[in-house]
Amino acid sequence: ISIYQLKLAAEKSYLMKNYPNVIAMLHYRNLSLLSEKVRKDLIYLLADAYYQNGNYTKAQTQVISLLKQNESDKLYLLLAMIYESLGNNKNAKDNYQKLIAYYPDSDYFNSAKIKSRILVKY
Repeated sequence: ISIYQLKLAAEKSYLMKNYPNVIAMLHYRNLSLLSEKVRKDLIYLLADAYYQNGNYTKAQTQVISLLKQNESDKLYLLLAMIYESLGNNKNAKDNYQKLIAYYPDSDYFNSAKIKSRILVKY
């Protein structure tokens, strides 16, 4: 299977919410030969698939690794949701607030504001 086919298959499985299949396709693959953008896109799909599948620790590891390379609103949102799922409301709130502060034009801005207010006691 070519890298291009792998990317299309992973994206299709992701869109169909077949997260175990995304994980199976990407978990053991060496993605280092891909262009930076494609690699980051696939790692994000893998991280979100882990999250959707309830494997929060693996999702967290992937997202933190991506954030070190390139910050984005969707990474802060996903990391906040992961922390919330792990019961770490302080870190969840911190990441929602980073999204609000750094990405005021984000599609996720209002959701992050609401979630940040809900977590106000932390």
